[in-house]
Order: sequence, then structure tokens, then C-alpha cells
Amino acid sequence: MAIFSELMEQLRADMVPPAVLRSAAKGQLSLPAHEMLEVLVELRTHYQVGRTAQETLYQWPEESVLEVCSRPETAVPVLQYFFVARGARRNILRAVAANPSLPEDFLRHAATGGSDAMLHDLLDLERVRNSSMLLRNMLVNHNASDETRMEVQRWLGRFTGSEVESGTELGETEEDIAAYFAAYRDQIDAEEGRAFELANSTPGEEDDLDQAYKDLKSKERIAALALARQGKAGDERMSTLQKIANMSVGDRIRLAMRGSRDERMILIRDRSKVVSLSVLESPKINETEMESIASLTSVQEAVLRSIVTKRRFMKHYGVVRALVSNPRTPLEVAMPLVPHLLTIDLNYLSRNKNVNETVRKVAFNLYKTRTEKKRE
Repeated sequence: MAIFSELMEQLRADMVPPAVLRSAAKGQLSLPAHEMLEVLVELRTHYQVGRTAQETLYQWPEESVLEVCSRPETAVPVLQYFFVARGARRNILRAVAANPSLPEDFLRHAATGGSDAMLHDLLDLERVRNSSMLLRNMLVNHNASDETRMEVQRWLGRFTGSEVESGTELGETEEDIAAYFAAYRDQIDAEEGRAFELANSTPGEEDDLDQAYKDLKSKERIAALALARQGKAGDERMSTLQKIANMSVGDRIRLAMRGSRDERMILIRDRSKVVSLSVLESPKINETEMESIASLTSVQEAVLRSIVTKRRFMKHYGVVRALVSNPRTPLEVAMPLVPHLLTIDLNYLSRNKNVNETVRKVAFNLYKTRTEKKRE
């Protein structure tokens, strides 16, 4: 163990002879699998042999990876690598998620943005079922199916109201609505007659809501709405989107403050800024939902600018990370946030071709500076 620790220190200090370095990147050192994988994860960003180390990791036998990821003693960087690695098999992801050594921040990220299959796997874990925070994260995941949401709600039902609502800023909703109307009275009056319009998604990233809105604007949907206004269609048959489309600006603001998470996720994309910004003032919104909003590429820039002014939410690391990683976030908003990212996220950001090139360069330089300091 002491010899391996010395080897890792030499790797981080870049003091390993070139021949040994090349052998290490090819996985050819005489080490147990869990130690060899730790070496490869360390070398994957090396300026000389990083690409070779990445290829070796990609080709490492699945059975061996599965065994290593199931060991509680496995180094956290190894678990983190396989948990976020593209193309990782589902059984490996399940093993990593079940490993008690995996930091909860990674589970939180998976609960918020993972696939529906991943959510099912997470719900098999007692660690997840016993965390009201992780369960709430799943409820704001756009990939969650209705069946999954029902199961999550069932597990949440075991907690007391105070535990389930621990991430929600409680308050007098009606007072919040009155305060918002008083602050933005002129803008609300000016836009009162404006019909609901959905802000466009980034081309190629359209979701179910975009399609539902297109259907709503079709002649058949317009006719259905006309019948509804005349009382010929029951209110229970109207979708949430149809109801919102029939509302005035004032009513949409009230719904943004009082409504459900699904209603807020529609209203945050309202082309009327005074409506979309009102969603951020809802006392029902919590940190995980704000993180989801901060990652949306289908909201107006004004929404992203406003999130930065919410000190309560900017204390939540996930919100900061989502804002910086969102290609729609204005450069002057994203840049001051880059230094607040963890080193591992700086590495991901520096390779994210969707974000502004300037943000990528700053992230890369900062990542390089931090990793070089570790070697000194």
C-alpha cells in the first residue's frame, strides 16, 4: 500500500520515468485491478499519455470494472469516472450508485438528470429511498415517467410534511403575489391582453412541451379551445397547457406563484417576461427545481440573469454549475461563476463544445492551474 501511495504521488508530481508512464497508460503495471484503474483515471488528463489512458479505460474488461466498482474501498475518483463516463453499461452504473463511497452529490445529479431507467435503479437503493432530498430531485427530472413519479411519491409519503418540504421556502403566497403585482404593476397592465406564447427551444433540442404547443396552435386545438370557452367541453378534459393558454397575464402570474411544479415549468417559458420572471418568485420553488430551470436552453436570457440575483439559490452548487454549463447563459453572467466550479466540473466544462468558447478557455486554464498546483 505504501508503494502504491508513493507511485500515485510521483504520478501527480509528474516524476515517473517516461517508460513507466507509457506502461501505466497501457495498463501494464503489476498492480491489482482497483489500483491499476486508479492510476489510469489519474492519467486520463495527462498531457502526454492521456489519450492512451482513456483508450485503456474504455477497453478494460467489464467484469473487472464491475468488481472494482462494487468495492467500498475503491477510490472515489474511480467511482466518479465510471459514474459519468459516456457509454458506461447499466450494470456498472448500478454498481457505482450502490457503492456507499460514492459522494451524494453525484447521486443528486443522477436523480435530477438521469434516464428513467437510472431512476428505477436508484429507487432500488435504500440510501436513496431514505433521502427525501434525492426523492424530490427525481420529481423535477424531465425524464421520469408517470409510473416512476408515482413510485417516488409513494416513498416520499413516508416522510413528514416538514421533511418533504425542507427544500421549499414557505411563506404567505397571497402576500407574495400582492408584492409582485405592486412592484410590476406598469408592466402587467401593459401586457395584460397578451396571449400565452411558448419561448422557442434551441434547434434540435425540442421536447414534448414544444410538440404539445404546436398541437395546441393547430386548427383542431384552436377549435377545441373555442368549444371550451363556450362551456361545451369539461374543464377536466383540458390539458394544463390549454388552461394556461386561456389565461390572462395576471392569472398566469397568480398560477406561477400558487401552482404546481408542472405548471411552473410551462410558465417559465412564457414569452411574457413579467410572467416567466414571476415563476422565480414562487415560495414553492426549491433548489432542485431552480437547478432544472437554470439548465434550460428554452428560457429567455432575462430568466437566467434573474436567477443570479437570488442569493438563496446561488448558495446551491448545482444551480451555479447549471448556469455556467448552459449555452444560453449570457457571457457576462457565466464568466464570474466559473472559478466557483469544482476541478472535475472545470474539466468537463473545458470540453463542452456547446458553451461559449471564452468560457471553455477560462475553464481549461483554471483547470490546468489547479492540477499543476497539486503536482507541486
